[in-house]
Amino acid sequence: RGVEGRFEPIPEARRLGIEVVIDFAHSPDALEKVIKSAKKLAKGRIIVVYGAGGQADKGKRPMMAEVVTQLADIAVLTTDDPRGEDPEEIIREVEKGIKPNSLSLTVLDRKEAIDTAITLATRGDVVIIAGRGHEPYQIFSDTLKVPFKDRDVALDIIISKINKNHLSKD
Repeated sequence: RGVEGRFEPIPEARRLGIEVVIDFAHSPDALEKVIKSAKKLAKGRIIVVYGAGGQADKGKRPMMAEVVTQLADIAVLTTDDPRGEDPEEIIREVEKGIKPNSLSLTVLDRKEAIDTAITLATRGDVVIIAGRGHEPYQIFSDTLKVPFKDRDVALDIIISKINKNHLSKD
């Protein structure tokens, strides 16, 4: 068993024919490494959910989009931990780095972004949910922390899709 939140697979996703991994990568370098690692195990496409944290190096924001949209097949930009900054403003700064002709979606709500990525995944694809790793809260400001664990959210979505598949087969 690896380190929690570092290229951490969700084994249940394999029942959908996909891989879903949680990773703490939240810098251009780390995103590049995790995407390149995923390419080694992917039989299909790489789909990455990512975002930039607030009150962090603003210069890295467009670079994150550049790396993700260059290396991934599908990029899903979303809210990370805004930490008192306007999430939409952070996203606008990240979007400046999106490569032309890349397949990139922006989904402000993180749960919805994770759902979108898993829904888009087909057999052999790898979904990377990047940026927060094992963090148990999404930090919107000093006073607003919302319980949100990427792994738990993804697992709930995966299980509901597995159950839906079973119902539609009966």
